[in-house]
Amino acid sequence: MKKNNLIIIGILVVFVVVVIVTLNIALKNNKYVDNTLTMENINEIEARISEGALIKVKDFEEYKLDSTRQDGNYTVYLYNVNDKYRVEVVARKELVVSIKLINKVTERYTDIMINSLEQFLVND
Repeated sequence: MKKNNLIIIGILVVFVVVVIVTLNIALKNNKYVDNTLTMENINEIEARISEGALIKVKDFEEYKLDSTRQDGNYTVYLYNVNDKYRVEVVARKELVVSIKLINKVTERYTDIMINSLEQFLVND
């Protein structure tokens, strides 16, 4: 009876160690996953805006942040999209008030919270 209990405890300990090691490896590898903001992500955000959803800073937390700065009562977050575009997210506290898609070369931009992203891309 004691031998069976020791075997069960040993198996449980090995199982717990395997789970901990696996989670540790997965978390270390997660930092290598490309989490750059993409045009597809921007289209999804624009769709949510069209549906009337409030966009918050936490909606951008999963994306790689290039830089941040304070501008009075507003915080400006900068994200790189690709070789051609970057995104500037302006927030007051946790609520996003402006999301600008900016052409890196021409510096032309559109605020997707107000204007059509599709129209901007066609004209850019």
